[in-house]
Amino acid sequence: ESDGDFVFARRTITRPLESHREDHEPVSPEDFLKRAERGKFMLSWRVYDTDYGISIAYEDELAAGRNVIANVSRTVVAAGFAYFSPTKVIQVTAPREVLESRLRKRADPATAAARLARAVVLPDGVPVTHLLNAGDIHTGSARLVRLLTKD
Repeated sequence: ESDGDFVFARRTITRPLESHREDHEPVSPEDFLKRAERGKFMLSWRVYDTDYGISIAYEDELAAGRNVIANVSRTVVAAGFAYFSPTKVIQVTAPREVLESRLRKRADPATAAARLARAVVLPDGVPVTHLLNAGDIHTGSARLVRLLTKD
């Protein structure tokens, strides 16, 4: 999805496309592995038995001077800094009780507990802007837009 100078990357994910989840490109684990082996992802990672990737096709957007906004794991932020310049990290967080409520709606209890317990720390020296996303989607979206358009 594109909005002038900003392009929102659609992730490739090894899970089916479901109406209550993000719009993504669903692929089989085998197809994902083949693409990764052929260098078709700018960034890729695996969390909770699911593979995620950002297509190399977004390099064309970067080359055209557009900003590519990608939802990635904290585990690949360092790789993003090594690969792309400039890079801006916006870490979206929410209070634990909000996270628990959201996870109850989309994950089984064991998966929800594992996600809440997961503590991945961003690498030292990475400049981070924090965004508290504790309210409705419209408020969170407006805050994100302000951060993206702020110099």
